[in-house]
Amino acid sequence: LRIALHVESSLDYFIGTYFNKPRDNKSYFRYLSEKRAFFHDSILRRLGFETKKQIFKDICKREEGNVDKIKEVFDCIEFIQNARNKIAHWDLRRTEKEGIFLQEKKRLTQEINKLNLTDEFMGEINNARFKANEGIMDLDLSFSLKN
Repeated sequence: LRIALHVESSLDYFIGTYFNKPRDNKSYFRYLSEKRAFFHDSILRRLGFETKKQIFKDICKREEGNVDKIKEVFDCIEFIQNARNKIAHWDLRRTEKEGIFLQEKKRLTQEINKLNLTDEFMGEINNARFKANEGIMDLDLSFSLKN
């Protein structure tokens, strides 16, 4: 869950910076800082992860960013969000044979979905977090240099 929050914070930064561009004038800095805080508290905190993802995607499309880079970042964000949703909503189980895993039981079909919480899976999540955050910051920089 912490990893998802870290990526969501990067999306907050990206969106906030896009709509409240920093300026070089030092006398303006305090006002800008207050404006960003207001934007974050009044708008961004009320948006869900899915909405922030869509805003990110819309900004990238509008700015005509590198399509391959955007897809890679977006795929990482979706992977993390999917894992976050399972961690938040599935049941945590443990057996001697399978170790620790998450389980979703579909009530109507009796189908059981499982997600094993292995070191390999946790490494994949951490790698996706790194790629997503790095990509978000790279895109932010490239867009700010463009304008």
